[in-house]
Amino acid sequence: MASSKDSGLGQLGAMFELRFKHICTMHSKGETEAAETKALELLAEPRLGRLHKAGMHMILATSETDFVHHSPEAVTLFGEALQGEMTACQRASLEYWHAEAEKLLEEARSDQSAIDNEINEKLKSGMTMRQIQDAQLSEMYERLARIGEEEGASAETSTAAASDQDAEVRKFGIERRGRGKALF
Repeated sequence: MASSKDSGLGQLGAMFELRFKHICTMHSKGETEAAETKALELLAEPRLGRLHKAGMHMILATSETDFVHHSPEAVTLFGEALQGEMTACQRASLEYWHAEAEKLLEEARSDQSAIDNEINEKLKSGMTMRQIQDAQLSEMYERLARIGEEEGASAETSTAAASDQDAEVRKFGIERRGRGKALF
């Protein structure tokens, strides 16, 4: 018979598993901002297990911010998990997710390098960091204003606007290739 401490941890683990699956479902449905917020909340849980942490870092590694931090965290956590004893099936699954985390890490490094290069080019052209930041904020506010104006428009118009916005984001080298990708 399990002790009350073991059953409490089992209940806690079950609660973490439910929250984990809910966040993964939200992310796979394209509710990325909400999923990222919930992932950060779950990561703040001090007793969260290694694999749940790794999964949340995988989701956050596809975000537009802090992706460089979350990608290596996922790689490290999956790598640590691979050191333990497990069945062949569990090992195969962990090896798959470890490889996926490594791919996200390479993408994050590549994306960060592109961002850094673009900023350096702008600085070389005479722009100050303040001017670069002001330009980025202006572009963001313009996109948000367009999105607000387009609410209520037909689905066709909204899709075209999203494509235009995606092209703008790519132009500035800040696209996160994994964003919105169903991971789990």
